[in-house]
Amino acid sequence: NLLYQGLQGGMPSLILLSAVCGSVLLIWWLLTRLRIFIPLIFPLVLIGLIVVASIGSTFFERGLKEYQRKRLIVFLNPDIDPLGAGYNITQSEIAIGSGRLFGKGYLSSTQSRLGFLPEQHTDFIFSVIGEEFGFFFSFAVLLIYLLFVWRAFVIAHESRDRFGTLVGGGIGCMFAFYGVINIGMVMGIMPVTGLPLPFVSYGGSSLVASLMAAGVLSSIHIRRFTH
Repeated sequence: NLLYQGLQGGMPSLILLSAVCGSVLLIWWLLTRLRIFIPLIFPLVLIGLIVVASIGSTFFERGLKEYQRKRLIVFLNPDIDPLGAGYNITQSEIAIGSGRLFGKGYLSSTQSRLGFLPEQHTDFIFSVIGEEFGFFFSFAVLLIYLLFVWRAFVIAHESRDRFGTLVGGGIGCMFAFYGVINIGMVMGIMPVTGLPLPFVSYGGSSLVASLMAAGVLSSIHIRRFTH
């Protein structure tokens, strides 16, 4: 019983841990496929962190608009403005946490059905998934995205020409970026942005762009036999 309650309370952390582990494995596989010497990555990351730290305060004050600064501040401390800039992320975390392992059931959620969760059909659609279907279904959605991105990199690697490799790799990175940012946003581990969840969020232009990208990937995969 205690184990079950612990799993329910730690569901957002489990989703985050699975996303981090999957991303690390995917990046490691990609680097080895591209024959990039992995120890060279760490000095580059360190240099990037130093540069960001040195210019971060200046960019925060002069390069960001007021609402963007509020989003970053709320990201660091959502409780500083729970009814204003931090309202969306607070309701999103409540929705995901209340879903527990198996969810409340289809169309049985309270945060979304009662109107507490804003933008539930677009940017915060993953929160609805977590509340209505629970941790296991949310993990399955995350796994599908990881498999899709992995498959995109495989297609890029198998392409017979450099253009196909670059396009396939770019599409894989695009879907990975959108998925990580959106899912991380609704769980409070990234600042709130307006990026949709590919293939899931409501929006005609996003869906058309995602389907076109998937079609280009299929074309690259088919044409590997023509060169």
